[in-house]
Amino acid sequence: MEDPCERCALNVQSFVDEQEWKLHKYIHTWTRTREEVFRATKNKHPVFSAACKASRRPEFFIWNILIVMFLICSLSFATFAVPVNFPQNRLQLSFILLLTTVSFKFVVNQSLPMISYLTYLDKYILGSMGILCCICVWHAVANVINNSWPPPDTVDIVVQRADYVALGILATVYLGFNCLFLIAITCLARENLRYKEEPKQSFEAGSQNVTFQYLNNFAADRAESEI
Repeated sequence: MEDPCERCALNVQSFVDEQEWKLHKYIHTWTRTREEVFRATKNKHPVFSAACKASRRPEFFIWNILIVMFLICSLSFATFAVPVNFPQNRLQLSFILLLTTVSFKFVVNQSLPMISYLTYLDKYILGSMGILCCICVWHAVANVINNSWPPPDTVDIVVQRADYVALGILATVYLGFNCLFLIAITCLARENLRYKEEPKQSFEAGSQNVTFQYLNNFAADRAESEI
């Protein structure tokens, strides 16, 4: 039976996957009855269940995936240092970085659970790949514009200015994407902190009976596993 005078706790020292997962100290318990529906007797048995929350530690994914992906995608802006008259060099460097990102994505998938929805890590990698694709497309478009117009010297100046404008737009979009991602992660961390404090507040208020509805809402929060 549940002791109403002592708070439930979990010994996290004996947890094997402590380096990858973090077990929270609060435990939710509930009672129910189970009926043997596939038997002729139809007996009901009392059941006592306990559940705790485990969240994935994000440090490994931050240092080994997010930071590496940020550096790879940032190097794509170095291709604008190559003159516009050498599109083959620009496209070669851009495609090498894009293929590196694709290979990196396959390696990352081995460290992530096979789930049907996109995690925040998947969204960040796909967004970075989209930026790389836009840079590759611009290098091809700049070459088409440079070859389709007549050869006066003013054309080179126009194309060079357009290249600077494209660099500014793409860099602004990339920085905005990273800022939005940081804001989303910050809001997610605050939301997770609120969920961690809810069991403590519920206990202090004297609410010892945890219903199925609260447990389902608690289990539906998969935010921390998306990092």
